[in-house]
Amino acid sequence: MNKLPTLLLTALLMFCNGRILAQIYDFEDGVIPVSWKGDRTNFQVSSTNEFQLNAPAGSTSSSLFWPSITTQNCIWEFYVKYAFGASSTNYATFYLFSTETDFSSASNVSYYLKIGGASGSTDKIELIYQQGSSKQVVLESRTGIVGGSEVTCRIQVSKNAMGMWELKTDTTAGHNYVKEASAQHWIANTFNYSGIRCLYSSTRRDKIYFDDIVIYEPFVIKSYAFENDSTLKIYFNQTLAAGLQPFVNEDFNMPYRLSSEGNYLLISFQGPLLSDTYRGTISNIFSSSGDSLSDTSFEIIKQLTYYVGQIRISEWMSDPSPSYGLPEVEWVELVNMSNEQIDLSKISISDPSSKIRLPAYRLNSDSVVIVCSLNTCKYFLRQNCIEVNALPSLNNSADSIFIWANDSLLIDLVSYNTSVMSTDFRSDGGYSIMRKTYPEECMLSQEIDFSQEHVGGSPGYISGVIISSTLAINATVLSVREVSIKMNTKVSGWDTSFYALLGVDHAVYNRYSYGTSYTLYLQQVLEEGNAYNLLIDSIRTCRNQMKYVNTEIEIIYPKQIEKNEVFVNEILYNPNSGGVDFIELYNTTSKYIQFRQTHFYNESNGVVQHLYFSDDVVIKPLGFVVLTSDTAILKEQYANTISANAFQITHFLSLPDTGGKLTWVAPNSDTLDQVYYGDSYHNPLLRNTEGYSLEKVSSSDSYFSVSNWTTSAVNATPGYINSQHEVSDKIQQKGFYCNPCHVTTNLNGVNDYVMLHLNEAAQGCFGSIGIYRLSGEKVLDLLVNQSLGNMNTIQWNGQQQGGALLEAGIYIAVAQWWTSNGQVYVSKIAISTSQY
Repeated sequence: MNKLPTLLLTALLMFCNGRILAQIYDFEDGVIPVSWKGDRTNFQVSSTNEFQLNAPAGSTSSSLFWPSITTQNCIWEFYVKYAFGASSTNYATFYLFSTETDFSSASNVSYYLKIGGASGSTDKIELIYQQGSSKQVVLESRTGIVGGSEVTCRIQVSKNAMGMWELKTDTTAGHNYVKEASAQHWIANTFNYSGIRCLYSSTRRDKIYFDDIVIYEPFVIKSYAFENDSTLKIYFNQTLAAGLQPFVNEDFNMPYRLSSEGNYLLISFQGPLLSDTYRGTISNIFSSSGDSLSDTSFEIIKQLTYYVGQIRISEWMSDPSPSYGLPEVEWVELVNMSNEQIDLSKISISDPSSKIRLPAYRLNSDSVVIVCSLNTCKYFLRQNCIEVNALPSLNNSADSIFIWANDSLLIDLVSYNTSVMSTDFRSDGGYSIMRKTYPEECMLSQEIDFSQEHVGGSPGYISGVIISSTLAINATVLSVREVSIKMNTKVSGWDTSFYALLGVDHAVYNRYSYGTSYTLYLQQVLEEGNAYNLLIDSIRTCRNQMKYVNTEIEIIYPKQIEKNEVFVNEILYNPNSGGVDFIELYNTTSKYIQFRQTHFYNESNGVVQHLYFSDDVVIKPLGFVVLTSDTAILKEQYANTISANAFQITHFLSLPDTGGKLTWVAPNSDTLDQVYYGDSYHNPLLRNTEGYSLEKVSSSDSYFSVSNWTTSAVNATPGYINSQHEVSDKIQQKGFYCNPCHVTTNLNGVNDYVMLHLNEAAQGCFGSIGIYRLSGEKVLDLLVNQSLGNMNTIQWNGQQQGGALLEAGIYIAVAQWWTSNGQVYVSKIAISTSQY
């Protein structure tokens, strides 16, 4: 017999010594491997070191099994010899895969080679799939290849990850294999065993031989994956040799670069690879052990990946009557924002109550299509129009439209409400609504308005709408150690970087229909009433691309309001014609405070009005909040309104021009504040109170006093420090205070400076003073490590470091001074700026 060549044996031993999976049985040590179980006494190793059947008289079958190799790609090679002519009662089977150790069991599932088993010249080799009593021939060799008076043959059979089998033989028992057949068949199962089974008559019980059994995993292409639309990784089952210069015989219709690392070949395309099936070969690539590919061919299928923003709703008609030149039918226009053609048969359109699939239609890149109900395309005189059985009915004034891929992935969403859009004749009907900007891919934000076309819209024509990026991130405290983060963008998973001063222990990622959310589990407990900064450095978008956002958000954990914390600070009860009333509140503490579920009562002329405050509104430390019925009108009447501090309240109180009493009550029924208002509290020199607010002189006083209220010097100061604000003697006794505490930046010579005072409490110390935003960001150093005297006065003109004017708003002046014995004192006060 031609034993396994030394060179091949050495190579296969290298497989076994850690390169890949391998089993080698050449019986040169003269013993049957200890891992082989079954009818061991019915076999022996012959004097020529071959595995030999040696069964007692009368036996009809004997078998041995051993643990099989579990791999997607495998090659089996072995030598077989019959010292007789095979027949239906005398032959052997080689079990490649088996679920059970009893190969003849009625419940066994297996793939095995049957070598002969017929008679004479018709004998052949068959690969059989067995499932219990059912047997199926997967492939077979040429007829008669194992016929004749004796059988001597070397067999090789292989299977790849796709279930493709190939049978090769050398009937001279050498290694010059000839392909016999190939076929595809694979039914996955838990195959734990391989083995040999011999069937024989008594005269043939010692005449079946096997040798040079080698089972191994070849060097093959294992799998592939697209990291993104422009990057492909082809994985191999072994580590690749260093310094390769591989060649791929496929142009992909796109320039690309090749590189290799570890166990994969990286193909970097110049642009996004289009969806298609790509077939080719890979050459000049070797494993780290010098092996060449057993199969160099590949098939890469690039599926169309759906993502948010791939298709956008560009224009729609919800109220087609009266017509200004367009058909009086509802329609929705879609635009393909991707660089690929999209088959719309997997796309659905819906409103909140109904959904319908679109018909098959190839929508090219940068092209639009009109979607409408049956028998209505004829009215548009456009080829790019498709019909559905019933387009979801669009409400005239307000509704939402959704676009879905495969009925599950939200591709786009628009919500409209004509009451907050342009208030001209177009809102009466006949004009379409269209996007002013398209959100960046993966985002769901939007800007809309009525069409400006004189015929009511432009269905079927692509518009030159720009793409805008508006990332919105909201943070909500769930518990003292849990924070919810919601984004209006879809991300692919875990590659989002969170950095926070309080420390993020870990984050749980959740995808929901309209964006992405994370639950952050913190390393320490949040303190009620405080704010914390969270930096989101980067995200990986829904298209699996890294996007650096460098966005900082504030996590606020407000406390519930209590007595002597927040007070009514300003009231406008007699507005100018067409104006609105307002109530301003001031937070005297250094905490963030939530006053939801509080009650306002207004008593005037024997009539009591009640307002239950159900909105979630947080007032900042030393901050202001303005409550009104219409913030737009308030801003129009008082241009100096701090819009960020203004909140529009549905069913706001009506404060009578004749005056009244306002009472603010906490959820636990404590009275938070009680204020009287009316003309008698205004400056007596004021002839007409219309349009003038009443201001509190000392914002920190917790009781109502007639002398503590007066007319605003600038008509009104909604959302910022009062024009008549005074610093009380009590405050002046503090080491750090301001007077005045507001600066106007219009350079008119009035209130051009805030005056900050450090009194004798800091005498003999060194100190620093800085100006900060409410977010904690420092904008200016006024003093840095300066020697302090008996009375220290520093002025600030509302400018930041470098001399640029700051925007109008509330800022915090922080003074820090320290003594020679190491004691440190810190004091903070609120100051404000505006243009008026």
